[in-house]
Amino acid sequence: MEELGGAPLGDAILAAKGVGLISSYSEMVEVHARCANRYEPRAELRSTYDRLFGIYVDLYPQLKELFWRLSAETSSKAEMGGGTVCRQRSEPGE
Repeated sequence: MEELGGAPLGDAILAAKGVGLISSYSEMVEVHARCANRYEPRAELRSTYDRLFGIYVDLYPQLKELFWRLSAETSSKAEMGGGTVCRQRSEPGE
């Protein structure tokens, strides 16, 4: 989907729905979004997709708590004035 307004447009659409200016989100999507490219799964890879999805289903419950902990850790560092918690990658040998 090609964005025509980004996050501020999404905020405006949510607000418009919230105060009753629009009756449904779909009427705004029809006007403000269009599909730039469409991708379809390849039928011959169905068994691969199914196997990979099975791994994801097994893995997600094991990682769910770790994602929450990671989010809390990075949020608390940013709140302490550390700004971004990502470091720029240094070049080899630096």
